[in-house]
Amino acid sequence: MKHLQTTQEFHTPTQLAMIREHLEREGSITPLESLRKYSCYRLGDVIFKLRGQGYNIETTYKEGINQFGKPCRVTVYELKGKPNNGGQSNGN
Repeated sequence: MKHLQTTQEFHTPTQLAMIREHLEREGSITPLESLRKYSCYRLGDVIFKLRGQGYNIETTYKEGINQFGKPCRVTVYELKGKPNNGGQSNGN
């Protein structure tokens, strides 16, 4: 009989964990980066959860030009501080 691998053996990081690591490594992230790198369509929700874990994340906006040559505004989330417990209180 063939051995079946358990879910634990296929464990991959959650989007929340990957984005948290990105912020800790890079310092900031935009919605387009989160979509391209982590397939995350709802970065605002992930940021909300990280803030709930005690992360100090500042939201700023930068002006830019979109692919059609029109002015646009891009949201930038910047990590300003980590919680005292490292954000690991709920296992994410």
